[in-house]
Amino acid sequence: MKFYNKEFIKNGETIEITNADVKNTGELTDFVNSVRKESKYLSHGEFDPPMTIEKQNEFILSFENSNSVYLVALLNKKIIATGILTGGNKIRDKHECELGIVVLKKYWNLGVASKLMKNLIDCAKQIGFEQINLNVIASNMSAIALYKKYVFTEYGIISHDCKYEDGTYDDTINMAKYLN
Repeated sequence: MKFYNKEFIKNGETIEITNADVKNTGELTDFVNSVRKESKYLSHGEFDPPMTIEKQNEFILSFENSNSVYLVALLNKKIIATGILTGGNKIRDKHECELGIVVLKKYWNLGVASKLMKNLIDCAKQIGFEQINLNVIASNMSAIALYKKYVFTEYGIISHDCKYEDGTYDDTINMAKYLN
């Protein structure tokens, strides 16, 4: 699915939301390797192996001709956030998708994640998904507030699902939004 939209964020600037493209591979690789150092709430941490250009290129290409969407938010042609919908491939899970959003720390609290969320929900509806699922670290209160704003509901908790490098744990909350 091809996608493009412009959105205003809280500081008055305009972001462009569009599909990730292999021409962005280098910048996306740098983005992924940067954000993993800025937040403990991601599935990959600072001490995991870094993203390579080859792996990022494969990841971008995996979205072509699929029921999944990989969006980037650009400010002045620079990637400041990404949003992903990953659709199921089996008969029994083609009605649902997984959602993930990542924003550079410099752009937190400007409404970037909210704009990406709105556009990802629109994409999910256009694709024909009936349900969007996500997992969020229980201590990530900002993300949980965003998901609740868009009427995601909690349906489960996995205790001690995330173990940090310092030996502490965090729970993961499973949430879903039904589109029907």
